[in-house]
Amino acid sequence: MSLNRLIAASLVSALAACGGGGGDEPPAQGSSPMAGSAASTLVASVPAPSYSANSEELAAFRTVNAERQACGFGQLAQRSTLDTAAQGHADWNLINGFFGHFQTTGTQGFTGVADRDRLLAAGYSPLATDFSVSDLNVVIDGGTSTTGMGADSIRALLNAPYHSIFLLDGYKDIGLSVRSTNDVTRLGSAPTGRTLQVNLAYKFADQAQLIASNDVMTYPCQGSTGVVPALRGESPNPVPGRDLGANPLGSTITLLARQGQQLVITSASLTRVDDNTTVSLRMPVTSANDPNAGFLRSHHAYVSADAPMASNTTYRAVMSGTNNGVAFSKDFTFTTGLDSGI
Repeated sequence: MSLNRLIAASLVSALAACGGGGGDEPPAQGSSPMAGSAASTLVASVPAPSYSANSEELAAFRTVNAERQACGFGQLAQRSTLDTAAQGHADWNLINGFFGHFQTTGTQGFTGVADRDRLLAAGYSPLATDFSVSDLNVVIDGGTSTTGMGADSIRALLNAPYHSIFLLDGYKDIGLSVRSTNDVTRLGSAPTGRTLQVNLAYKFADQAQLIASNDVMTYPCQGSTGVVPALRGESPNPVPGRDLGANPLGSTITLLARQGQQLVITSASLTRVDDNTTVSLRMPVTSANDPNAGFLRSHHAYVSADAPMASNTTYRAVMSGTNNGVAFSKDFTFTTGLDSGI
């Protein structure tokens, strides 16, 4: 069965998600490199989630935390109120044949215009009055079975650069929903349009998780497996004007420094380990040359392969640059998984 996927992030939400709690401004021109290292505030463990056994939400939760933990980004805690907000928005999109981040007052299934409205309406109690949120979506046409969509959608989001950044950055709480038209039909609604939606709601405030100030983290990282080998759709489009459905990108490597620092990529290479062939990469993207100005902050960067990569194949990535003026280098191998096509 052929499935078409679109991944989207709201510009408003993405900007808010990057800026929550303050302290996310680039250093002033001419500022000095780091004089020392501020320790990380990463969360090493979280309570066991309450998702039902064998549910797609549980699979998604385990996948995102396993990938974050393996690559040094800390754990996310389930919040049932965020689950409620995520499910309500996924259902609203399915019922109304829509795909986006803003609901329309008076429509069937309405739970709040913006992501912040929906979180508060669901009973979410932020840890600070100045809190920021983001919701991320995967929508699929062509099928209604949610089987396997939890884990597969997380991996797809991790390979979509603008979504990978927000899956890995300083959030602490998460809510998840994997829904199809079958679910909203059972609720007595009359769905139209899209057939399946995965929705994630995130929050961070002034207690965001921060990596150490002298660290640069990546996804994928050393030993990562199951990395998605192709990107066939993201909104915003990382290559504006390019039809990713007809001309996909390959795997994306996401790099993050501590919030508020300045990340610069000076070189990047990717080679296939078994035959040492070179993978063609697009120019590294940072806040300085982001084609979708405003999405990336000073501590974000990514590098994408210019064409789909081979499945079940190991690649070596070598990258260098500066983190607040201090040189860094990364040299690691990762292995792609199957191209699920979602």
